[in-house]
Amino acid sequence: MTWSRHRLRTPEQFRTATRRGARAARSHVVAHLVIRTDGEPGPRVGFVVSKKVGNSVVRNRVARRLREIFRSELASLPAGSDVVLRALPGIQDLPFSALEEEVRGAMRSAARKAEQRSAAGTPSAGSTNAVQSSTRASISGQEGAGRESSGPTNAGQSTTAARERSAAQKPGAS
Repeated sequence: MTWSRHRLRTPEQFRTATRRGARAARSHVVAHLVIRTDGEPGPRVGFVVSKKVGNSVVRNRVARRLREIFRSELASLPAGSDVVLRALPGIQDLPFSALEEEVRGAMRSAARKAEQRSAAGTPSAGSTNAVQSSTRASISGQEGAGRESSGPTNAGQSTTAARERSAAQKPGAS
């Protein structure tokens, strides 16, 4: 098995899995799982091990242990799923068997939640691109590009007309 086919690579892939995915937590690991609708086969995984876990040696050891545990879980995941496993502080002190139990429990729970969402018709990763684009545009302030906005305006009216109307409605305005 080549591991590179099963890796999350871009920040956007990590962001989609963590924001849109089903979340399941255990005491030392949090799993986020989203089922893609883009038609790509096979599950993909990414690991997040922050500096709170330890120095680089400890973080890399934790990532290697998580990767080894996840290797046996690939076949049990839904086809076309993205998974982000986030390590929490204290994970480095767990014995391998306890860590394996936590990861498997979190994965089962997240997979069950993700399948329930997809059965209920909740939007998943592939169908939310338009929503994400509009959200991104509204956050960055590009939604009304090309016009100044000082508040809500009526459809079809310019900002200047809205300001004049607002000034005329204020008490004491002549």
